[in-house]
Amino acid sequence: MDEALLYEQPAGPVIFLSSSILTSDGQYLLRTISPSQAQKAVSVRRFESAIGHEATAVTVSMLLNIDCPMNRKIFKQEVGQSATIFQPTKRLPEGLTPCESLQAGNTNQLLHLLST
Repeated sequence: MDEALLYEQPAGPVIFLSSSILTSDGQYLLRTISPSQAQKAVSVRRFESAIGHEATAVTVSMLLNIDCPMNRKIFKQEVGQSATIFQPTKRLPEGLTPCESLQAGNTNQLLHLLST
């Protein structure tokens, strides 16, 4: 994977999502990234949350040591824009604390819109 997609800012902020969802027509690159790659990316790039559940936003905040607010925004990815996905590795029951959610495990992915 071209790591520049993680660390450069070609189009808008990197968006945090809680599932892999395609919001625009086009060709995408989807790659699994490590938590340390996600941490490095947010240390050098501007980001916005499109995570609509408080517990997930808190889990991302804990994982990356940042303030990731819950934000039920409508997001449409633009060409050149990256989204970082924090998705549980399994379906989680309701009512887990952020610590329990973090212990359950996550898959971290980079979703980059290459072209429309």
